Amino acid sequence: MDTSRERITYLFKLYAEHTATQQEIDELYKLVCESPDDEQLSMLLQDLWEDAATEKPLFSPEKTEEILNSILKVEAEQPLLTKKKASFSFLLKAAAAAILLMTGFFYFHQRNPALVVKTVKHSPKQDILPGGNHAILTLANGKTIKLDHIRNGVLVEHDGLQITKTGSGQLLYNLTAVTGKPDDAENMISTPKGGQYQILLSDGTKVWLNAASSLRFPVCFNQQSRKVELTGEAYFEVAKNPARPFIVKTANTSIKVFGTHFNVMAYPDESTSKTTLLEGSVSVSSATASDLIKPGEQALLNQDGKISIQKHINEREVMAWKNGNFSFEDTGIQEVMRQVARWYDVSVVYEGKIPTKRLTGTLSRNVNASTLFNMLSYTGINFRIEEKRIIVTN
Repeated sequence: MDTSRERITYLFKLYAEHTATQQEIDELYKLVCESPDDEQLSMLLQDLWEDAATEKPLFSPEKTEEILNSILKVEAEQPLLTKKKASFSFLLKAAAAAILLMTGFFYFHQRNPALVVKTVKHSPKQDILPGGNHAILTLANGKTIKLDHIRNGVLVEHDGLQITKTGSGQLLYNLTAVTGKPDDAENMISTPKGGQYQILLSDGTKVWLNAASSLRFPVCFNQQSRKVELTGEAYFEVAKNPARPFIVKTANTSIKVFGTHFNVMAYPDESTSKTTLLEGSVSVSSATASDLIKPGEQALLNQDGKISIQKHINEREVMAWKNGNFSFEDTGIQEVMRQVARWYDVSVVYEGKIPTKRLTGTLSRNVNASTLFNMLSYTGINFRIEEKRIIVTN
């Protein structure tokens, strides 16, 4: 693509601020709709969003919705487009609203694209806020601490252990001295639906915990190994220690590392568990199989214990949740909605036949449910919010 990033960004900004001339609007449509490379265009728009996300928002939420509705209205009044232009027109209106207005990047490309202009309105009473930094810490003595309901600072200080809560959704374990048996006390941190949290373990390992997940870990690791137990999903940056391997146990998997970056997804309601390696080396074992994976690979363990290796995986999709996004690549609607249900703490009900469309795209997790479903409705699937339930219709 020979179109410069600066030109596309400039035209998007003029469009969003209602200062673009008709000639500039036509140029913007031409640049996007006539791009010969779908993948390169989507990557460019993704990069523009990532650049823009670090800047101060241009508009208030009210102004954002006003501009989005304006973009949708203009799109709806356009003459019937060709099949290719319809796909990119859909891409344009979503990306223009999201990239410039800082509400979240959104792009969905369907196998058989068609322009569906439909805005689903939800009353404020029906809207649902996105998840946040919510978790419960369970100490070795059984005491529980709701981390989002307690002040920042030192929570526990006993026998050489100091547990500190920061203001950024992180729990820090610091051992100033080792007393007693090093592995006789375990703690557990658990996130509810709609929750996430970070923890720095006593050995220096960093863990990001996704929604509806839990991590059980020793307060102080022993001299032979470092073992933790995971339910749900977490991203690990393991402190290097060749003498003490780090082991993650799930319901049906054992993951052994020495110092590496990797993501583990092991939710009970998913048919497969996935271990994705970003850096280093990892051994993945089940009751009947074992395999090694390299950076950029993913080990999938199905319900019968068999392990298969996926090469050249999309790391952006795997790490999206940690970076504040949903990201899908040829993903079925039921898997999409399981992720949505965990993050918004809702149940999902399908009316009639379950939609068979497979979705590819990225959007922000930091928007209200109504905004998210307005975006998803462009795929032709309908959503409505009824209290804590999401009703999906084909």
